[in-house]
Amino acid sequence: MTCICSRAARGFAFTRVDIPSFDRPPTQHACSMTCLNVIAARQGVAPMPAELNRVENEAVIAASPAAGEYLEAIGETDLSRLTPEQWTGFIGHVFKAVAGEVQRLFDEGEVPF
Repeated sequence: MTCICSRAARGFAFTRVDIPSFDRPPTQHACSMTCLNVIAARQGVAPMPAELNRVENEAVIAASPAAGEYLEAIGETDLSRLTPEQWTGFIGHVFKAVAGEVQRLFDEGEVPF
């Protein structure tokens, strides 16, 4: 089974026990408490986690120049003026840059769980 973040589920699971068994959505499995909290928030049971952990924060800071470089490459720095295709490209570029930086930080020896 995979988590909502596409990593392997690691023993965390969320089930809506407040809904009768025949009406409840299927149990969702997660890789961590953070992803479990996101699942619960999507089900309307808990608030979305807002704060980044230390590694995520470092990754965002390290990947920020890549976001600026992408905007310069397409010739637009005003996010409100991006076309839907440019917006998707921007978000995808930022996601890949941050995810790559998180992976690099974890490869340096820090385990995420």
